[in-house]
Amino acid sequence: MSGFIYKFINRFRRFYHLNFTAARIKQQSAATPGKGEYIDRPRVSAVVQLFNKRKNIAAIVAALMTPAIEEIIILEDGSSDGALEVLPSLLTGKNHFIIRSNDLFEVRTYSRALDFARGEFVALLQDDDLPPADGEWITEAVELFERHPKLAILGGRDGIALKFKEGTPSRDTLTYEMSNHVNGKRVVMPFTFVETVNRAPVLLRREAIQRLGGIDTVFAPFQYDDVDLSLRAWKAGLQVGLYSTDFMRDVGMGGMRLYNEERIITQAPKNWQVIFDRYGKDIEAGYFRDAVTEARKIENPHV
Repeated sequence: MSGFIYKFINRFRRFYHLNFTAARIKQQSAATPGKGEYIDRPRVSAVVQLFNKRKNIAAIVAALMTPAIEEIIILEDGSSDGALEVLPSLLTGKNHFIIRSNDLFEVRTYSRALDFARGEFVALLQDDDLPPADGEWITEAVELFERHPKLAILGGRDGIALKFKEGTPSRDTLTYEMSNHVNGKRVVMPFTFVETVNRAPVLLRREAIQRLGGIDTVFAPFQYDDVDLSLRAWKAGLQVGLYSTDFMRDVGMGGMRLYNEERIITQAPKNWQVIFDRYGKDIEAGYFRDAVTEARKIENPHV
């Protein structure tokens, strides 16, 4: 398939998803749990970090209007494209919430939302990833949490294995491999345990994560807090897993990387140093690799 044809098909798919899914929002919202009575203890909360993605948000909310998700929380972080103005008409249920902040970025807003959420499980989502409309990704996630009582974090994007390059262990020699990539491309794979995951989606067993201390705002405003949370979970005797989800990713320009490219250049090394300082010795000793290997043996002892 030529590059032109591929790009045309991909653009049409995104256009269809955005328009058709958003058009279904009215009929879906009427049947959504939380539209009527308030649910004090929802099973699943969905949290969306939103910044200048007005064109995406109707389709994202529509895809979250599924019976498996009983609470929706939008983190509106100071958008200038009118995103805030459209939210009240999209989120009309008793368990629908809009949290407004002013350019705090994802670490602090996710941390605050995790305190606010009431779900047993919390899905952390981003504004440039469109969830599948059928909702199977969330029902499958709940089934995995039920099957694995120690599972605290479930990623639906990428799995990461940490290691050192040759030479003296340091921040500069600390690197990683993608657990679910082949020849540089993400592949569909069955559920497995992994060392760390990155957003989005990432689903959390809320009570277990809160016992760990929640999302560490030392990493604010962004970068590698998801790696830290995964490694803390393994150190606490919990588990981190990965499964495949059919999200439409990287939809639309804008957001953190467009407006903060220079800040990322300085923030990433700073936070990578924190990861090295906290976990470098464990990574060198193979602690997380061995924990994953043991968990996989228990999950599938015949492999």
